[in-house]
Amino acid sequence: MNKKIIMVIVIMVIALLLTLIIAMTQIEDDIVIGKPGNSYFRGIVTEVYESSFLVRVSEWHPMAKGGSVVSVGSKLLDDEKVNKGDYVEVVFDGGVMESWPLQVNELDIKILKSDKIASMYETMLDEIWKEDEALNSDAEFICIDFENFKKIDNKNNSEFTSIEDGTKQNILTYAKKYHEIVIANSMEELKEKGLFNEETMSLKGVLIYIDEIEEISENKAIISMVKYRSGLGAIFSKYELTFKDEKWEIKTLSMAIS
Repeated sequence: MNKKIIMVIVIMVIALLLTLIIAMTQIEDDIVIGKPGNSYFRGIVTEVYESSFLVRVSEWHPMAKGGSVVSVGSKLLDDEKVNKGDYVEVVFDGGVMESWPLQVNELDIKILKSDKIASMYETMLDEIWKEDEALNSDAEFICIDFENFKKIDNKNNSEFTSIEDGTKQNILTYAKKYHEIVIANSMEELKEKGLFNEETMSLKGVLIYIDEIEEISENKAIISMVKYRSGLGAIFSKYELTFKDEKWEIKTLSMAIS
């Protein structure tokens, strides 16, 4: 074979490999870090096969930009069974094989079946965080006051009850996409810690809390959420949430800014 032709083929192969490496690096650079040296994503199971299942990555996750569906092996689940519609968290070694669906080397799999409520509040957090983003500037932390974070009482569908500690932890972990320091305290506790300036009526960080719950059912909610930075810097938003196609859709009903 002509040496020039061989050289052209070699150059083309090298160029293809470099393109694949760059593409994979772009995806990996956007992965949310979980355990040290590892990465994770969360999403909804869309299909289940004999030894694997497909996960549609949550839209908030940067990995969704590289392909929203990931193939995950089910060997780490032991006797636990994953079902279509389950909300799962997958920890992997950080490498992503660019294909369809995307493929990863999974290290741990958690089925977060009770995370539908966490997902609802996370959807609200996403919405209020992007409203008047100047309030987020130079924040030293995000604080979530869980006192009025409620869910429907399974024993009495006409009453609300507090969300579980596990759901609170999922929301706190989710909020770390916006800031590395996320805490759970009330305004009074922040004042006791010296994180509130009484003279300027301002916080060193951003406080998120629920002001009012008008309705919560299995697939619908009307809730008012507040993002507070100071007496003259706060957002008061009322949202209507509807669970459809395995995810929460959100609509702003009203908003006030101080």
